[in-house]
Amino acid sequence: MTNERPGRTELAVEGVLLVEPSVNGQSHILVNSGFVDIALTLYATVTVIARDSHVDALEAYLDPDKLPRIRFVRYDKDGPLDSYRKEVARHRYGRIIFLNINYSLFVRLNLLGPRRNNGPLYWVGHSHFLTFDDHGVAERVKNKMKKAMMFSRLFNSIFIVCGQRIKTNVDALLDQGEKVRAIFHPIGINPLPAVDLEVTPEPGTFSLLHINGWHQASPRKIEAIEAIEVIAARRGTIRFKNVKASIASENDERYFSRDYKDRLGMIGRYSYFLHLPENPYTLQASGALMDLLLIGTPVIGLQTDFGSELAEIIGEFGYFFDSYDEITAFLEEADAAQVMANRARLSQNLRAGYQTVKDLSLAQARRVFQ
Repeated sequence: MTNERPGRTELAVEGVLLVEPSVNGQSHILVNSGFVDIALTLYATVTVIARDSHVDALEAYLDPDKLPRIRFVRYDKDGPLDSYRKEVARHRYGRIIFLNINYSLFVRLNLLGPRRNNGPLYWVGHSHFLTFDDHGVAERVKNKMKKAMMFSRLFNSIFIVCGQRIKTNVDALLDQGEKVRAIFHPIGINPLPAVDLEVTPEPGTFSLLHINGWHQASPRKIEAIEAIEVIAARRGTIRFKNVKASIASENDERYFSRDYKDRLGMIGRYSYFLHLPENPYTLQASGALMDLLLIGTPVIGLQTDFGSELAEIIGEFGYFFDSYDEITAFLEEADAAQVMANRARLSQNLRAGYQTVKDLSLAQARRVFQ
Protein backbone atom coordinates (compact mmCIF):
# COMPACT_ATOMS: atom_id res chain seq x y z
CA MET A 1 0.00 0.00 0.00
CA THR A 2 1.39 3.41 -0.91
CA ASN A 3 0.27 7.01 -0.46
CA GLU A 4 0.94 9.06 -3.57
CA ARG A 5 2.44 12.54 -3.25
CA PRO A 6 3.76 14.79 -6.00
CA GLY A 7 7.24 13.68 -6.97
CA ARG A 8 7.52 10.80 -4.45
CA THR A 9 6.00 7.56 -3.22
CA GLU A 10 5.56 7.26 0.54
CA LEU A 11 5.55 3.66 1.79
CA ALA A 12 3.07 2.75 4.50
CA VAL A 13 4.53 1.59 7.82
CA GLU A 14 4.40 -2.21 8.01
CA GLY A 15 5.32 -3.51 11.45
CA VAL A 16 8.76 -4.85 12.36
CA LEU A 17 11.79 -6.09 10.42
CA LEU A 18 14.25 -8.45 12.16
CA VAL A 19 17.65 -8.94 10.52
CA GLU A 20 20.07 -11.74 11.49
CA PRO A 21 23.30 -10.71 9.71
CA SER A 22 25.69 -13.45 10.77
CA VAL A 23 24.76 -16.86 12.11
CA ASN A 24 24.41 -20.23 10.40
CA GLY A 25 22.06 -23.07 11.14
CA GLN A 26 20.92 -23.46 14.73
CA SER A 27 23.40 -21.01 16.29
CA HIS A 28 21.58 -18.44 18.49
CA ILE A 29 18.38 -20.37 17.87
CA LEU A 30 17.00 -19.84 21.39
CA VAL A 31 17.61 -16.09 21.66
CA ASN A 32 16.61 -15.34 18.07
CA SER A 33 13.43 -17.37 18.36
CA GLY A 34 12.74 -15.34 21.50
CA PHE A 35 13.00 -12.01 19.70
CA VAL A 36 10.77 -13.31 16.89
CA ASP A 37 8.22 -14.43 19.49
CA ILE A 38 8.29 -11.00 21.15
CA ALA A 39 7.84 -9.31 17.76
CA LEU A 40 4.78 -11.48 17.04
CA THR A 41 3.24 -10.25 20.30
CA LEU A 42 4.02 -6.57 19.79
CA TYR A 43 3.45 -6.13 16.05
CA ALA A 44 0.82 -7.15 13.53
CA THR A 45 3.35 -8.08 10.85
CA VAL A 46 6.83 -9.58 11.24
CA THR A 47 9.50 -9.97 8.56
CA VAL A 48 12.77 -11.83 9.21
CA ILE A 49 15.87 -11.60 7.02
CA ALA A 50 18.31 -14.42 7.77
CA ARG A 51 20.73 -16.82 6.15
CA ASP A 52 19.01 -19.73 4.43
CA SER A 53 20.15 -22.33 6.98
CA HIS A 54 19.04 -20.16 9.92
CA VAL A 55 15.57 -19.71 8.46
CA ASP A 56 15.35 -23.51 8.28
CA ALA A 57 16.23 -23.65 11.99
CA LEU A 58 13.67 -20.99 12.96
CA GLU A 59 10.95 -22.73 10.98
CA ALA A 60 11.80 -26.01 12.70
CA TYR A 61 11.76 -24.67 16.25
CA LEU A 62 9.20 -21.86 16.37
CA ASP A 63 5.61 -22.70 17.29
CA PRO A 64 4.08 -23.99 14.01
CA ASP A 65 0.88 -22.07 14.69
CA LYS A 66 2.83 -18.80 14.57
CA LEU A 67 4.73 -19.42 11.34
CA PRO A 68 1.96 -18.15 9.01
CA ARG A 69 2.37 -14.69 10.58
CA ILE A 70 6.07 -14.47 9.69
CA ARG A 71 7.46 -13.54 6.29
CA PHE A 72 10.96 -14.93 5.88
CA VAL A 73 13.48 -13.41 3.47
CA ARG A 74 16.37 -15.82 2.88
CA TYR A 75 19.84 -14.78 1.86
CA ASP A 76 22.91 -16.77 0.97
CA LYS A 77 25.08 -15.47 -1.84
CA ASP A 78 23.67 -11.93 -1.81
CA GLY A 79 24.55 -11.34 1.82
CA PRO A 80 22.54 -9.51 4.48
CA LEU A 81 23.20 -5.96 3.27
CA ASP A 82 21.92 -6.54 -0.26
CA SER A 83 18.87 -8.38 1.06
CA TYR A 84 18.23 -5.57 3.54
CA ARG A 85 18.48 -2.87 0.88
CA LYS A 86 16.06 -4.71 -1.39
CA GLU A 87 13.62 -5.16 1.48
CA VAL A 88 13.58 -1.57 2.71
CA ALA A 89 13.27 -0.30 -0.87
CA ARG A 90 9.87 -2.02 -1.03
CA HIS A 91 8.64 -1.64 2.57
CA ARG A 92 8.84 0.90 5.39
CA TYR A 93 9.02 -0.59 8.87
CA GLY A 94 8.09 0.96 12.19
CA ARG A 95 10.94 -0.89 13.90
CA ILE A 96 14.13 -2.41 12.48
CA ILE A 97 16.00 -4.76 14.84
CA PHE A 98 19.32 -6.43 14.03
CA LEU A 99 19.61 -9.66 16.02
CA ASN A 100 23.40 -9.53 16.00
CA ILE A 101 26.07 -6.86 15.61
CA ASN A 102 28.09 -7.16 12.44
CA TYR A 103 30.54 -4.25 12.53
CA SER A 104 31.15 -4.18 8.78
CA LEU A 105 27.41 -4.12 8.13
CA PHE A 106 26.91 -1.48 10.84
CA VAL A 107 29.46 0.88 9.27
CA ARG A 108 28.31 0.38 5.68
CA LEU A 109 24.66 0.73 6.58
CA ASN A 110 25.08 3.89 8.63
CA LEU A 111 27.46 5.57 6.20
CA LEU A 112 25.80 4.52 2.95
CA GLY A 113 22.24 3.68 3.97
CA PRO A 114 19.43 3.26 3.37
CA ARG A 115 17.72 3.21 6.78
CA ARG A 116 14.09 3.74 5.68
CA ASN A 117 12.59 4.30 9.12
CA ASN A 118 12.38 7.42 11.25
CA GLY A 119 13.37 5.87 14.57
CA PRO A 120 16.60 4.31 15.79
CA LEU A 121 18.05 1.07 14.50
CA TYR A 122 18.21 -1.55 17.27
CA TRP A 123 21.19 -3.92 17.56
CA VAL A 124 21.32 -6.94 19.88
CA GLY A 125 24.77 -7.41 21.42
CA HIS A 126 26.04 -10.82 22.50
CA SER A 127 29.80 -11.24 22.93
CA HIS A 128 30.41 -7.95 21.13
CA PHE A 129 31.11 -5.89 24.23
CA LEU A 130 33.83 -8.25 25.49
CA THR A 131 36.51 -6.59 23.36
CA PHE A 132 35.89 -3.25 25.08
CA ASP A 133 37.41 -4.79 28.20
CA ASP A 134 40.74 -5.47 26.43
CA HIS A 135 43.60 -3.34 27.74
CA GLY A 136 46.40 -3.67 25.17
CA VAL A 137 47.55 -0.51 23.35
CA ALA A 138 46.27 -1.65 19.94
CA GLU A 139 43.00 -2.83 21.47
CA ARG A 140 42.44 0.50 23.25
CA VAL A 141 42.92 2.43 20.00
CA LYS A 142 40.60 0.08 18.13
CA ASN A 143 37.99 0.25 20.89
CA LYS A 144 38.10 4.05 20.94
CA MET A 145 37.33 4.14 17.21
CA LYS A 146 34.65 1.48 17.55
CA LYS A 147 33.00 3.29 20.45
CA ALA A 148 32.95 6.58 18.56
CA MET A 149 31.31 4.88 15.59
CA MET A 150 28.77 2.75 17.44
CA PHE A 151 27.52 5.45 19.79
CA SER A 152 27.67 8.41 17.43
CA ARG A 153 24.59 10.63 17.62
CA LEU A 154 24.64 10.77 13.83
CA PHE A 155 23.70 7.09 13.53
CA ASN A 156 20.84 6.97 16.05
CA SER A 157 21.39 3.37 17.16
CA ILE A 158 20.27 1.64 20.35
CA PHE A 159 22.02 -1.48 21.64
CA ILE A 160 20.22 -4.27 23.48
CA VAL A 161 21.91 -6.58 25.97
CA CYS A 162 20.28 -9.73 27.35
CA GLY A 163 20.29 -8.98 31.08
CA GLN A 164 20.10 -6.08 33.55
CA ARG A 165 23.41 -7.02 35.16
CA ILE A 166 25.00 -7.00 31.71
CA LYS A 167 23.66 -3.48 31.13
CA THR A 168 25.03 -2.38 34.51
CA ASN A 169 28.46 -3.76 33.61
CA VAL A 170 28.39 -2.26 30.08
CA ASP A 171 27.35 1.10 31.59
CA ALA A 172 30.33 0.95 33.94
CA LEU A 173 32.63 0.15 31.00
CA LEU A 174 31.26 2.53 28.35
CA ASP A 175 28.96 5.02 30.14
CA GLN A 176 26.38 5.27 27.34
CA GLY A 177 23.20 5.48 29.42
CA GLU A 178 19.99 4.85 27.45
CA LYS A 179 21.94 4.00 24.30
CA VAL A 180 22.26 0.55 25.92
CA ARG A 181 19.05 -1.13 27.12
CA ALA A 182 18.27 -4.48 28.72
CA ILE A 183 15.86 -7.20 27.63
CA PHE A 184 16.47 -10.38 29.58
CA HIS A 185 17.44 -13.26 27.25
CA PRO A 186 14.14 -14.07 25.47
CA ILE A 187 12.89 -17.57 24.69
CA GLY A 188 10.77 -18.53 21.67
CA ILE A 189 10.92 -22.33 21.79
CA ASN A 190 8.41 -24.42 23.71
CA PRO A 191 9.69 -26.52 26.64
CA LEU A 192 10.59 -30.12 25.85
CA PRO A 193 8.73 -32.94 27.57
CA ALA A 194 10.55 -34.55 30.47
CA VAL A 195 12.67 -37.55 29.44
CA ASP A 196 13.79 -40.55 31.45
CA LEU A 197 17.25 -40.29 32.92
CA GLU A 198 19.82 -42.14 30.84
CA VAL A 199 21.08 -43.97 33.91
CA THR A 200 18.29 -44.59 36.39
CA PRO A 201 20.18 -43.55 39.50
CA GLU A 202 20.60 -46.24 42.08
CA PRO A 203 20.02 -45.10 45.66
CA GLY A 204 22.82 -42.80 46.67
CA THR A 205 24.00 -41.90 43.13
CA PHE A 206 23.48 -39.20 40.48
CA SER A 207 24.63 -38.65 36.89
CA LEU A 208 26.52 -35.61 35.61
CA LEU A 209 27.13 -34.44 32.00
CA HIS A 210 29.66 -31.92 30.66
CA ILE A 211 29.68 -30.75 27.02
CA ASN A 212 32.72 -28.87 25.75
CA GLY A 213 31.94 -25.49 24.18
CA TRP A 214 33.21 -23.36 21.30
CA HIS A 215 36.70 -22.67 22.49
CA GLN A 216 39.76 -24.70 23.30
CA ALA A 217 39.69 -25.45 27.01
CA SER A 218 42.43 -23.96 29.14
CA PRO A 219 44.92 -26.28 30.85
CA ARG A 220 43.28 -25.43 34.18
CA LYS A 221 39.83 -26.46 32.93
CA ILE A 222 41.19 -29.67 31.41
CA GLU A 223 42.85 -30.45 34.73
CA ALA A 224 39.55 -29.88 36.57
CA ILE A 225 37.63 -32.20 34.22
CA GLU A 226 40.28 -34.89 34.63
CA ALA A 227 40.05 -34.51 38.42
CA ILE A 228 36.26 -34.94 38.25
CA GLU A 229 36.69 -38.11 36.18
CA VAL A 230 39.01 -39.49 38.86
CA ILE A 231 36.62 -38.55 41.67
CA ALA A 232 33.66 -40.13 39.88
CA ALA A 233 35.56 -43.35 39.25
CA ARG A 234 36.83 -43.56 42.80
CA ARG A 235 33.59 -42.76 44.59
CA GLY A 236 31.30 -44.83 42.37
CA THR A 237 28.32 -42.60 43.28
CA ILE A 238 28.67 -40.17 40.35
CA ARG A 239 28.06 -41.25 36.75
CA PHE A 240 30.15 -38.65 34.90
CA LYS A 241 30.36 -38.19 31.13
CA ASN A 242 32.41 -35.59 29.23
CA VAL A 243 31.23 -35.00 25.64
CA LYS A 244 33.06 -33.12 22.91
CA ALA A 245 31.00 -30.48 21.12
CA SER A 246 30.17 -31.26 17.49
CA ILE A 247 31.15 -28.11 15.58
CA ALA A 248 31.06 -27.41 11.85
CA SER A 249 31.60 -24.25 9.80
CA GLU A 250 29.97 -22.50 6.87
CA ASN A 251 30.87 -19.16 5.25
CA ASP A 252 33.63 -18.74 7.86
CA GLU A 253 31.05 -18.97 10.68
CA ARG A 254 31.09 -21.84 13.16
CA TYR A 255 28.02 -23.55 14.56
CA PHE A 256 27.06 -26.63 16.57
CA SER A 257 26.34 -29.38 14.06
CA ARG A 258 24.48 -31.60 16.55
CA ASP A 259 20.74 -30.95 16.30
CA TYR A 260 19.64 -28.53 19.02
CA LYS A 261 16.83 -30.75 20.25
CA ASP A 262 19.16 -33.76 20.32
CA ARG A 263 21.64 -31.78 22.42
CA LEU A 264 18.90 -30.78 24.86
CA GLY A 265 17.62 -34.35 24.97
CA MET A 266 21.11 -35.56 25.87
CA ILE A 267 21.34 -33.05 28.75
CA GLY A 268 17.84 -33.98 29.90
CA ARG A 269 18.86 -37.61 30.41
CA TYR A 270 21.35 -36.67 33.14
CA SER A 271 20.65 -35.71 36.73
CA TYR A 272 22.82 -32.58 36.53
CA PHE A 273 24.62 -30.48 33.91
CA LEU A 274 28.23 -29.53 34.66
CA HIS A 275 28.76 -25.88 33.65
CA LEU A 276 32.43 -24.80 33.58
CA PRO A 277 32.55 -21.52 31.64
CA GLU A 278 35.85 -19.69 31.26
CA ASN A 279 33.89 -16.50 30.62
CA PRO A 280 32.52 -14.75 33.74
CA TYR A 281 29.42 -13.72 31.75
CA THR A 282 29.50 -10.16 33.00
CA LEU A 283 29.10 -8.69 29.49
CA GLN A 284 27.00 -11.34 27.74
CA ALA A 285 24.30 -13.90 28.47
CA SER A 286 24.84 -17.64 28.78
CA GLY A 287 22.85 -19.62 26.24
CA ALA A 288 23.94 -22.86 27.95
CA LEU A 289 22.10 -21.86 31.13
CA MET A 290 19.04 -20.61 29.24
CA ASP A 291 18.78 -23.96 27.44
CA LEU A 292 18.11 -25.60 30.79
CA LEU A 293 14.79 -23.76 31.13
CA LEU A 294 13.49 -25.95 28.29
CA ILE A 295 14.42 -29.25 29.92
CA GLY A 296 14.63 -28.66 33.67
CA THR A 297 18.11 -30.12 34.22
CA PRO A 298 19.80 -28.39 37.18
CA VAL A 299 23.43 -27.29 37.30
CA ILE A 300 26.61 -28.00 39.15
CA GLY A 301 29.10 -25.36 38.07
CA LEU A 302 30.90 -22.06 38.32
CA GLN A 303 29.12 -18.95 39.55
CA THR A 304 28.73 -16.24 36.91
CA ASP A 305 27.11 -12.82 36.86
CA PHE A 306 24.46 -13.96 34.41
CA GLY A 307 23.76 -17.13 36.39
CA SER A 308 23.26 -15.05 39.52
CA GLU A 309 20.74 -12.82 37.75
CA LEU A 310 18.85 -15.84 36.44
CA ALA A 311 18.71 -17.29 39.97
CA GLU A 312 17.32 -13.99 41.26
CA ILE A 313 14.51 -14.29 38.70
CA ILE A 314 13.56 -17.98 38.98
CA GLY A 315 15.07 -19.14 42.28
CA GLU A 316 17.82 -21.69 42.92
CA PHE A 317 18.52 -24.02 40.01
CA GLY A 318 21.75 -25.74 41.02
CA TYR A 319 24.96 -25.78 43.02
CA PHE A 320 27.32 -22.93 42.16
CA PHE A 321 30.93 -22.32 43.22
CA ASP A 322 33.63 -19.70 42.79
CA SER A 323 36.42 -21.98 41.54
CA TYR A 324 37.24 -25.35 40.02
CA ASP A 325 38.78 -26.40 43.33
CA GLU A 326 35.50 -25.74 45.14
CA ILE A 327 33.61 -27.85 42.60
CA THR A 328 35.98 -30.80 42.90
CA ALA A 329 35.90 -30.53 46.71
CA PHE A 330 32.09 -30.59 46.62
CA LEU A 331 32.01 -33.65 44.35
CA GLU A 332 34.56 -35.36 46.58
CA GLU A 333 32.54 -34.89 49.75
CA ALA A 334 28.90 -34.39 48.71
CA ASP A 335 26.18 -36.72 49.94
CA ALA A 336 25.12 -38.06 46.54
CA ALA A 337 21.73 -39.20 47.84
CA GLN A 338 20.98 -35.67 49.10
CA VAL A 339 22.18 -34.12 45.84
CA MET A 340 19.78 -36.38 43.96
CA ALA A 341 16.97 -35.65 46.41
CA ASN A 342 17.37 -31.90 45.76
CA ARG A 343 17.07 -32.38 42.00
CA ALA A 344 13.25 -32.29 41.89
CA ARG A 345 13.05 -28.88 43.60
CA LEU A 346 15.77 -27.34 41.45
CA SER A 347 14.27 -28.79 38.28
CA GLN A 348 10.85 -27.40 39.18
CA ASN A 349 12.33 -23.93 39.56
CA LEU A 350 13.71 -24.21 36.03
CA ARG A 351 10.43 -25.50 34.58
CA ALA A 352 8.38 -22.79 36.31
CA GLY A 353 11.02 -20.19 35.50
CA TYR A 354 10.43 -20.67 31.78
CA GLN A 355 7.20 -18.64 31.86
CA THR A 356 8.61 -16.18 34.39
CA VAL A 357 11.47 -15.36 32.02
CA LYS A 358 9.14 -15.07 29.00
CA ASP A 359 6.89 -12.63 30.88
CA LEU A 360 9.86 -10.55 32.07
CA SER A 361 11.46 -10.38 28.61
CA LEU A 362 8.19 -9.30 27.02
CA ALA A 363 7.56 -6.60 29.63
CA GLN A 364 11.08 -5.21 29.13
CA ALA A 365 10.71 -5.37 25.33
CA ARG A 366 7.51 -3.32 25.51
CA ARG A 367 9.42 -0.57 27.31
CA VAL A 368 12.28 -0.69 24.81
CA PHE A 369 10.35 -0.89 21.54
CA GLN A 370 7.01 0.80 22.19
